[in-house]
Amino acid sequence: MANTVVEAIVELEEIQSKLSQTVSQGGEMDARELTKLRSSFSMGLLRLGTQARDDSAFASDRDRLAAFNSRHREVQNELSRHQAEWMLSKIAEQPENYRDATQKLKINQQDFFVWTKQQAS
Repeated sequence: MANTVVEAIVELEEIQSKLSQTVSQGGEMDARELTKLRSSFSMGLLRLGTQARDDSAFASDRDRLAAFNSRHREVQNELSRHQAEWMLSKIAEQPENYRDATQKLKINQQDFFVWTKQQAS
């Protein structure tokens, strides 16, 4: 498990890469693997929030922490809506639409990761 905000983001990026590979393989997706990765990503995103509050770059600057919390909440909410909308049965029925939906989500998450790494430096 990561000890710093940047390490946590690196772990999230690794999970995100595995998710992208699973989703982009064409044909049927491995539902068990997809579920595992989605869960790991969600839990990692939750841990990131805790780590930011404990990180000196954020803990020492209330405005920076408030901005992080706002952005983090947006990313979490977007992920929650995405996962609620895209249950495994719907993914199996509409794999191409799911692939498209994950791209927008991934872009927003990557923007958040870049911003957070910059703030943690």
